[in-house]
Amino acid sequence: MDDRYIVSVACVLSTSSLMLASISHEIWQLYICIGVLTGFGTSLMWYPCMQRPLEWFSKRRSLATGVVIGSLGVGGLTFSNVMTACLETIGYAWCLRVLGFLQLALGGIAAILCKPLNRPTKGVAIVDFALLRNKRYVLLLGVHFIGAFAFGIPGGFLPQYAQSLGVDTWSATNMNGVLSACMSVGSIVVGYLGDHVGLFNMTALSGCLVCLFQLTIWLTATNSASLWAFAVAMGIAQGGINTLVVAIIPDCVNDPSKRPAGTGWALFMWTFGLLLGQPLASAIVSRTDIPDYRGAIIFSAMLVFTMTCLVVAIRVLHSGWHLFKRV
Repeated sequence: MDDRYIVSVACVLSTSSLMLASISHEIWQLYICIGVLTGFGTSLMWYPCMQRPLEWFSKRRSLATGVVIGSLGVGGLTFSNVMTACLETIGYAWCLRVLGFLQLALGGIAAILCKPLNRPTKGVAIVDFALLRNKRYVLLLGVHFIGAFAFGIPGGFLPQYAQSLGVDTWSATNMNGVLSACMSVGSIVVGYLGDHVGLFNMTALSGCLVCLFQLTIWLTATNSASLWAFAVAMGIAQGGINTLVVAIIPDCVNDPSKRPAGTGWALFMWTFGLLLGQPLASAIVSRTDIPDYRGAIIFSAMLVFTMTCLVVAIRVLHSGWHLFKRV
C-alpha cells in the first residue's frame, strides 16, 4: 500500500480523536478518543514520515533526517501555545476542535507530500525474520530498544530536579522548552556533521556527549545556571543522537528491499522504552523519602553508555577497527 494512503488514514484518525474528545462527557470516552485513536493515528503517521528521508536521500541522509526530526520541536512548541491561547479564550471543547482542524490541514499536506521513492514491493512478508540473521541489524535493534528507555528521562525529570534545588517555577518549567528547542537545533546541526564526519562516528560521539553531560553537568548541578547550561548542551547532543540512530538504519540492512521493514522494526523498538523508561526512573527517584534524582540520572547515563557501546560494535562490524575512517 502506498504510504500516502496510510498517512491519510492517520490524519482521519487523529482529527476524529480530537473532534470526538470535544463532545465527550465521561473519562472512558477520553481514553478511547485520546488514548486509542490518537495513539493509532500518531503511530501510522510517524513511520511513513520517518521513512521518506531515508529513501530519498543518500549523500545528505543525516541532514534530511535531522530536519524532519528537528521540526517535531517546532510543531510541539507551536501547538502548545495555540492550545494555551484557545483554552483561555474559547474554552476546552472548541480548543480541541481548533486543534482538530489544524491536524486535518497539516495531515492533509503530509499525505500529499509523503510520496515513496519507489513503488511498494508486492509479495513482501509481513514479518521477515531474515533481517535477524544480520548481526549489525540485531545490534541496531538493541540500540533503539535501550536508547528509548533513556531518551525521555531528561525532559521528564529536569523541571522537578530544578525545583528540588530551589529554582523558581517559571525557570524550571521553561528549561524543558529550551531543551526541546536545542534538540531541534541539534538534530539539524549534528545531522549535517554526520554527513561529513561519518554517521557511525557521529552517533558514537553524540552518545558519549549525552552520557558525559548527564554525569558531569546534571549530576553535579547545584543552581539554575548549571541546569540552564545542561538544558542547552543536552538538547543539542540528544537531538543529534535521536536523528543519527534513525539515519544509520539503511547502513545496517543489506537488502534495499528490506529497508522499509527494517525501519519499521527499529522504530517499533522505541515502544517499550517510551512506555517504561520514565516509570522506571520515577521508581528510582521515589525509592527514598527524599527524592533521589541522582539515581535516575546515573540510570539514564548508563543506558546511553550501553547504547553507545552497541553503536561502536556496529561500526566495527561495518568497517573494522579503523579509528579515523569516515563511516
